[in-house]
Parts: sequence; structure tokens; C-alpha cells
Amino acid sequence: MAIILEVKNVTYTYPGEKEPAIKDVSLAVSEGEITCIKGPNGSGKTTLLLVMAGLLRPEKGAVYYRGSPLIDQLPHVRSKFGILFQNPELMMINPTVYDEIAYGPRQLYDEDTVHRKVTVTARLLGITKLLEKSTASLSYGEKKLVAIASILSYDPEILLLDEPFSNLHPSKLETLTRIIINQAEQGKTIVITSPGESLPNIRCDRTAFIEDGVLIKYS
Repeated sequence: MAIILEVKNVTYTYPGEKEPAIKDVSLAVSEGEITCIKGPNGSGKTTLLLVMAGLLRPEKGAVYYRGSPLIDQLPHVRSKFGILFQNPELMMINPTVYDEIAYGPRQLYDEDTVHRKVTVTARLLGITKLLEKSTASLSYGEKKLVAIASILSYDPEILLLDEPFSNLHPSKLETLTRIIINQAEQGKTIVITSPGESLPNIRCDRTAFIEDGVLIKYS
């Protein structure tokens, strides 16, 4: 498998902090594989994911997308990446579920295509009945499904999912697991963070363990 995303010797420190959140981290993500990043809360998993997405710029090292520095390819490759934040409320920027799912596609397609993509994605996730609802009225689990729908609707090739299964009702957990497996079967490249050792029915092609900002194992 070809390497699609690579992190080389990356260090990042948040403004005002003395210690870096991640320190000299290197890993390579192969196209079409599921990479799982595991570690306790506060270990640096989220920071690493944000750096991989190009949302944080490392102070040392670099991120490469298809062999070239990611920073040099932004913003025109932004649509290749879909990132799911741990807290889905941070992603809710539109008044209705329909508009939330349509937001990404509206930057890329005509309105007829947008409508088709919203309809197909909502059906895939089983949230068609939510389309006319206010995003503020949704439950936590519904918000997480809408957040991932807002990513899938514009068909990115890389999915960066920050603890997608945390705090979900078993029924929503089953739905989200099915969707991720479906995306993997379609050849998407997927990176998942998790605070625990296991993921529900998810096959990790490669697994990284991070602790105190340091990558301690990657296999």
C-alpha cells in the first residue's frame, strides 16, 4: 500500500504551555488502511490528529500528503480530509441538520448535487427523520451521527476520527461502527483515536500507542 499521509519528527506546543503536547512523533499512514492511535486522556492523540489534518502547524517536523509537504498544498486539498472532533457540538455551525450536512458539499457542488448527497448520506446513517430538525435540539448521539454525516457528504479520501465511539448509546455505537466499516470497505483511509485497548468490531491494520506526547509503539 502506498503511503498517503506521513508525520515526520513532529513536535507541537500549545501557546502559553511549556511542555509540548506531542514530541518528535513520526508515523506513516497507508492508503486504504485503518490506523488506530491509542493512549490515555491527555496523551496527545487529539493534537496529533489536528496536526495530521493541517489544522495545527508543527513547530518542528512536517506532515506530508502524497509525498509533498501538506502545508504547501493547503487549502486546495482541504476537501480530501474529513475530521470528526471528539465533541460533536464543536462542529455544529448551521441551524438545521440538513444545512449542517450540506455545508461541505455546498463549497464544491451545485445545489441539485448537494441535495442528492445530503439525502444519500442521511439515509446511509439512518438520520433522514432528523433533516429538518434544529441542530441545537439533538441528543449527543444524534449530534455525533450528524457530524460524521457532514464529513461523508463531501466524500473525503481520509477520515480522521477523534474518539468516535465515546459516550455513545449502544444503538448509535452499532450504527457508527457499521458506517466506519463500510467506509473502509470502500477504500477510504481512516485514522481513529481511542483511549482504550479495543475498538468495537473495528480491524486496525496498524496501531500506534502514545503516552505523554511520545509515540511509544507503532506496528
